Amino acid sequence: MEYKGKVSVIGPEGTGKTSLILRYIKNTFSEEYIATLGADFIEKTYDSVDLPQLRSREKMTIVYWDMAGQSVFKEISSIYCEGSLGLIIVFDVNDRKTFEELPKWLEFPKQICPDAITMVVGNKTDLEFKISPKEISQMEKRLNLKIEFVSAKRELDDERSNVRNVFTKMASELLKKFTEYRKISTKASD
Repeated sequence: MEYKGKVSVIGPEGTGKTSLILRYIKNTFSEEYIATLGADFIEKTYDSVDLPQLRSREKMTIVYWDMAGQSVFKEISSIYCEGSLGLIIVFDVNDRKTFEELPKWLEFPKQICPDAITMVVGNKTDLEFKISPKEISQMEKRLNLKIEFVSAKRELDDERSNVRNVFTKMASELLKKFTEYRKISTKASD
């Protein structure tokens, strides 16, 4: 059996969305900033080595959509988010404004894909935090979500990176959703 799903990676411009995806999929990083125009995507196929919950013959393919963060593309991004089973909302821990905009970034895709598994990720932990632990805790309560912290600049095997953990957690949550759906479908057809 093969499962397929779509995860949209969204957030303000310059937060490192593309860098996160490229670190996870290709384990690469570039200091050069190139803005995403519209959207781009890359897929990853998981097997039982990546996700031990998968049986030996099962596979799961996730298409990660990298959405432009410029405000001019925000409305277009909502169209691209359609059909997403997962959302990863990224902010920059070194840029207070991107943190303060989190509620807005959470609002618009939830109207389009209200049942999507949602994660909020603070990127660039290799830099100085401009947000206090108290503010982070308050935002987690406001959003009713735990904020994960990552550094796309650090190698995947560096435990301070946490990039692999975040994407694997998303994939595991999607697999749970697929498995539950399969159980419901099987019962319905009996």
